[in-house]
Amino acid sequence: MSIGKGAPAAALGLLLYLAAALPCPAVDKLSLSGQTGTLWVDKDGAAFYWDAGLSYKSGRVFAGINTGQLISSLTQADGAIDFVRYWGGLDANRIGLQVSGGFFHHDFLSADFEIPQFYSNGGNGYFINNEIPVHLGAVDIIPSFLFAQGRWDTGSFYWFFGKFDIPAIYGYGLSLLYEKRHLLSFRYFKATIDILSNDRENLFAAGLDAFTGSYTLKGGGKTAGFEGTLGWLYTAGAVEGALTMSNQRYLLFPFSFFNLTGSLNTHVGYGLARFLYRPGFFHFTVSLGAANVFLGNIEAAYDYQKKQLFGGSEAHETIGPVNLANTGIMFFLLDMGIQPRIQGLRNFSFLLGVQKAFMLPWGYEKLINADTGDAVSPPSPPDSLPDIEMWRTILLSGLSCYLKLSW
Repeated sequence: MSIGKGAPAAALGLLLYLAAALPCPAVDKLSLSGQTGTLWVDKDGAAFYWDAGLSYKSGRVFAGINTGQLISSLTQADGAIDFVRYWGGLDANRIGLQVSGGFFHHDFLSADFEIPQFYSNGGNGYFINNEIPVHLGAVDIIPSFLFAQGRWDTGSFYWFFGKFDIPAIYGYGLSLLYEKRHLLSFRYFKATIDILSNDRENLFAAGLDAFTGSYTLKGGGKTAGFEGTLGWLYTAGAVEGALTMSNQRYLLFPFSFFNLTGSLNTHVGYGLARFLYRPGFFHFTVSLGAANVFLGNIEAAYDYQKKQLFGGSEAHETIGPVNLANTGIMFFLLDMGIQPRIQGLRNFSFLLGVQKAFMLPWGYEKLINADTGDAVSPPSPPDSLPDIEMWRTILLSGLSCYLKLSW
């Protein structure tokens, strides 16, 4: 078993979206906003998104809704996903309440990571998150709870027929904010993931636990500001299941049985530094972040017996453990724009800006040959056209623009 060379690009696309979706400064009263940009661009296609929203804040009451779409023509992911996000609440003197959530939907969607390959005829899911901030003088205590689910229609996962199902994701959090400058946050997540046959028989079951803790320092004034975060993430997961003639009911299924077990654990350190400067009605924001796996490995074992028609052979193989240490990514995000006020319209303003993200991954080459866990060198590109394609990918990926109107 190996992991396709396109997998790091897909992971980068997700990180680029998260980087490009950094929120605009909050404005009281009514605001309309829109944003669009690319996630990843290469010679095989592109992935981009658009997002539009409406928000309202009056005193201690706030609410908002955003809708958008992720669209991809990449080989690694071909299709479109629609999503909606919402939030609202009341920030009272002592105890507040904030509810946020969202849902997604997609029609036919296919992905090709060499191994695995899959398609889905449709899927949908949702999440809801509650926060209850408690204000005690200079200290804010913010407990939170998250729940999410996802379901997919008929499809195929690699060479056996099946689909994904996420019965539940639970998230528990606690944040402590001191003098609006020092933020200490803890989050714990627990997820169950199933791979089902198209008849909804369970083929494989997986579980994932994750814990993260971080410290954030905020500082600065009206003209300049700074925000720095340091954090640690621990994840542990396991998967097990079997393919048999009873849950693979098609004539040319080659195995009498195929059993699989696997595990994953990682310790990831991450950091983010953000600098904001507002000279007049211009604003510049520079964000620099990185994440690195300091400890971690992934391993799996499988055994099978083929039918006599396919040779009748038996095997027991192990994969890994693949050492994930020193695998990581660094990103640089530049955000610049203007926010002038219109004379005669004292309560009206608009914010117009552009963002560009740059990524530097490392260590992913070891995943290309996961059978042995040995690192291999990526193939050398030809001398001419790939250089142009490389610069096209660097310059156009992670590029976005946004507009926000406020009254």
